[in-house]
Amino acid sequence: MRSRCRSFAALFFLAVVPAMLAQAPGKGAARKPRKLSAEEAQALREQVAAQQKQIDTLTQQVQQLLAERRQDQAAAREAHASLQQAQSAAAQAQEAAGAARQSAQQAQATAGQALSAAATEKQSRENAPLVAGWNGEHAFLKSADGNLMIQPYGYLQADYLGYTGDVAPADTFVIRRARLGFQGTLYRHYEFSLLADFADGKSTLLREGALNLNFLDAIQLKAGQFKEPFSQEELVNDPNIDFIERSLVNNLAPAYSPGVQVHGKLFAGIVEYAGGLFNGNGLLANSPTGTPEGVFRLRLTPWASTRNSWLNQLSLAGAIADGRSHLGKSFPAISESKGYTFFPSETVNGQVLRANGEVSWLKGPVGIRAEYDQTNQDRQHLGPGGADLPGVVAKGFYVQGTYLLTRELRPYDGAVRPFRPVLGNGERGWGAWELKFRYSALQFSDGTQRNRASSITTGFNWYLSPFVKYAFDVKIEGFSGPVVSAPPTNPGSAVSVLNRIQFRF
Repeated sequence: MRSRCRSFAALFFLAVVPAMLAQAPGKGAARKPRKLSAEEAQALREQVAAQQKQIDTLTQQVQQLLAERRQDQAAAREAHASLQQAQSAAAQAQEAAGAARQSAQQAQATAGQALSAAATEKQSRENAPLVAGWNGEHAFLKSADGNLMIQPYGYLQADYLGYTGDVAPADTFVIRRARLGFQGTLYRHYEFSLLADFADGKSTLLREGALNLNFLDAIQLKAGQFKEPFSQEELVNDPNIDFIERSLVNNLAPAYSPGVQVHGKLFAGIVEYAGGLFNGNGLLANSPTGTPEGVFRLRLTPWASTRNSWLNQLSLAGAIADGRSHLGKSFPAISESKGYTFFPSETVNGQVLRANGEVSWLKGPVGIRAEYDQTNQDRQHLGPGGADLPGVVAKGFYVQGTYLLTRELRPYDGAVRPFRPVLGNGERGWGAWELKFRYSALQFSDGTQRNRASSITTGFNWYLSPFVKYAFDVKIEGFSGPVVSAPPTNPGSAVSVLNRIQFRF
């Protein structure tokens, strides 16, 4: 900038000063003006114009130099401000780096403490004792982390049976069931159960032993020995049945059998399904044919998710089973009182086909259930010369109702819980009282002989607590043909009185 100013001053001195000296009068000259000629005047004007042009040029240069100077000064100020900002940013970055180093050190210390705490907690869990308790239904043992839980459970049913009639069996006390087992979960998704019956006179001690993979409610896998999914009456757990014995129709329903099934609930419990393959030959029995029995059951509760108390516990269900028998025995025809056999066992061979339809309606203290079953067992190649014989056909149904006088809720498959139990948990009351009635009928036919039995049952249940129950049933049983005895006799009808004390835990 300074070099430009010096150049401008030199240029001004060389251009302007000599012209001014040339026009100035000498010291000794006369001051009288002299008249210029036209040529001199023209020359002077041209000289003045040239000098004016030089002055304009110099003025523009001076203005340009001044503008550049202002720009340089502004740039210098911006550079200075930028320098100050850079220095401030550098200071802040240095401070942030220090804070980051401190945070990293703190984080490292915290991580170390967390790892140490996790290791301590893991060691504590591994060394922690099992947790024991009571969940209101069963006692339980579980690990501190909850990955393993075991619930021991069982029930005892002590009966007194009284009969009347000429061919009636003797009155007797009997231990109907004495079962003990446990159920539990492993890692919250593997559900297992094991149940033995110590009152089993056939020495098939094991009743249930199964593993259920419960990862999704909609689809679960179960394997082992358990009840085939066919009849609602059979699927209700033994301590929770409404009557001392199941109905005549239960003769046609499969029970425990080794097998595997897929089952689940859909649409918030509106749809329940189960389908499986089983040996279909009873407890711990191998398949005699190599062809498993296929069973499928579907249960619908259409209004389960509504608030309509008249319909939200109305369920409709049906099942079908298809299997084979090889020189086995036909379904039993035993009366509900277990005192009479009203149709002899036949040798069967070939297809075994079963079908079922059922309904259940619960509302408050009221429970109504009904079921229809039909079966057909082929007798292939059992006639003269290997001819087929007519199959053994059985058809039966029941209709029943219960009503809790003390207004407790009737569960589908569960214990009634009295509002005021007898000597229960410090309370004093009369427990829960329930009236009941059932009619059932079953007929058998093999093409040459037939028989039909019916049963009317009434009585009451007294629930002293959710775990102690007294049941009283009176049965009037009728037979259209002779019962199996020696010799066969037709009792026409028979009356029996059944009593039961049940304890479960």
